[in-house]
Amino acid sequence: GAMPAATPPAPPRGQSGKNLVKQGTNNFQRQGTMNSMRSTASMRSTASRRRRRMDNDGDISPSGSQISFGSGMTSAREFRERKRMMKLQEEPKWPDPMMYNPRSLFLMTLKNPFRRACITCIEWKWWDRIVLLLIFLNTVQLGFLYDPFDIPEYRPDRTRADIFTYLGQTFSILFTIECAVKIIALGLIMGPKTYLSEAWNYLDFFIVIIGLLDF
Repeated sequence: GAMPAATPPAPPRGQSGKNLVKQGTNNFQRQGTMNSMRSTASMRSTASRRRRRMDNDGDISPSGSQISFGSGMTSAREFRERKRMMKLQEEPKWPDPMMYNPRSLFLMTLKNPFRRACITCIEWKWWDRIVLLLIFLNTVQLGFLYDPFDIPEYRPDRTRADIFTYLGQTFSILFTIECAVKIIALGLIMGPKTYLSEAWNYLDFFIVIIGLLDF
């Protein structure tokens, strides 16, 4: 006949309760450790899948000299070139299209090298200081050294008078250059931020025209 199933030996009396509590504690700790390992493995797997998806979409991976962009592995040189292009795209544009009109005098765009040179001049920190110095010197020359009723035929000292005349013409030329540079950089009148959009420049432009008529 069939042999009866073996039954485990009964624990010694007085220790069965302690053994059961200890065994239950060990099982609980072992189950918690296994759950923690499963959670860590799941997180690593998810991060790995995201990294592969980003590489396949064309994003730059920070590790390794070769990066996958979906179509294959690219060289380190292509990686550096792509990084350089992304850095250029992040840099602010110059000249700022919000500060300057797209065209100046209906001809020169913001990519025109001559207009860019003029913009560089008016953005130079010493530009306004030099213009103010010229205005001050011209004021001194007109206020103290210029005689509006001077007649060439009756000059007592023609050499000194001629020097002051040439000095005044030099100031007129410098102010004309300053006006022309601003007009090329900003535009004359058509646009929101042109040369004549500021009331102060009307006086400047008028003085330049009067100076040119004095030649």
